[in-house]
Amino acid sequence: NPEIYRIRIPQAVSSNIIENPREIKKWIKKHHRQSNIFEMKNDHWVNMARWSPQNWGLQYLREIAEKVENGETITTDSPKFKSMLEQIPHGNHLSGWAKKDLRTLFLYAKAKNNAKLQDTLFEIRFGIELEDDWGKNNDPDDIDTMWSLLKDLPDSNVEGNTFINQIILNENRPNSWYDPNEGSRGIYMGAGALVTPERFEDTVRHEVGHAVHELYEDKINEWLASQFGWKVFDARNSEIDKWIKLMGGWGNIGPPQRMEIRNYLVQALGQQASWSPGSAPNAPAGHPWLRDDFGPRLAFEKTGSNWYRNNTNWYRHNGKAFFLNFYYRNFMVINEDTLDLINYKMPSTYAAMSPLEFFAELYSLYYDLDDPMRPFIPDEVTKWLDTNIGQSEPGAPALASLRPRHRSPAKRARRQTKAT
Repeated sequence: NPEIYRIRIPQAVSSNIIENPREIKKWIKKHHRQSNIFEMKNDHWVNMARWSPQNWGLQYLREIAEKVENGETITTDSPKFKSMLEQIPHGNHLSGWAKKDLRTLFLYAKAKNNAKLQDTLFEIRFGIELEDDWGKNNDPDDIDTMWSLLKDLPDSNVEGNTFINQIILNENRPNSWYDPNEGSRGIYMGAGALVTPERFEDTVRHEVGHAVHELYEDKINEWLASQFGWKVFDARNSEIDKWIKLMGGWGNIGPPQRMEIRNYLVQALGQQASWSPGSAPNAPAGHPWLRDDFGPRLAFEKTGSNWYRNNTNWYRHNGKAFFLNFYYRNFMVINEDTLDLINYKMPSTYAAMSPLEFFAELYSLYYDLDDPMRPFIPDEVTKWLDTNIGQSEPGAPALASLRPRHRSPAKRARRQTKAT
């Protein structure tokens, strides 16, 4: 953002200095006592950035954090402290030591039950607006949990990610979701995510995964198609034809009946987003739709409600699995071996819901270093994520050394019912 680097001086000040150079010494002595270039010895760095209020703010941040580290009590409602909070950089503009000092102040605020200050420090640290309700809900550890979780994700995924503007607490809704629309881009956490700490952490990572998908959309979509076989087709005739071609094509079916079948498939999708199938087509006797081996009909009938749980029944052809997504009203394809990954090496079959949810679940799993299913992720997948999305927490053990012998049914059961 160019606004970050635009440095201004009031015209009244600059005009006076230009007209009377002696005034510059008086002005600097009054307004920049700690960086007065006329009083420094062996220091010839003359730079406008030196006079940025951020420098003073960061210096005071270090001083106040040292006091906390030494067990001293600090005053967090003084004008000086508030001015510091206003002037220091946010998010990815913070240095490593400044992030640590903010964490020190955050833990101090938490110990003092100062929810408002925790909220402010979180927003400075990650550059994400945090709804004030987080400081008023039933679990005082929620903000701390999010802080600890987000700081261990790759910096580019959170700090400076313009696809996460806010994190909203929505206890009146059971589900959680990510809104990618400009102007509201944010994570909305519902009551279902607050049931257990593990559910809460998994859901936050999952929704951050959606924002990361938006950030690297083209690159991730290309990878999902090439590595896992994900393809999505809408309800247009040309797209339906592409979907049918992947399962063997039209064969000897003529144009009139092809059009009827396309209409059947659109009818099967339903008229609006739903977890249940649309109306079953009522084809006349002898119609190609009713053939025993007709893939498009079998794909519809084998999809079923809550299709991601039903993925083992999906219609298969030539190493691909076909299904109808009634929620997004799309026709979809995935590699059969990707379903094996979902069913046997990932915590939740919700990853089979769509390529969006597959990536979010994979992201949530990979960056959860304590998840017993994490070591099952294939090496080629972890290498791609490390290279293109960001490495997991430094010092984490290599996955190859952690391969467990058995899956964790309990972990799967806990996450299987997680909010959408």
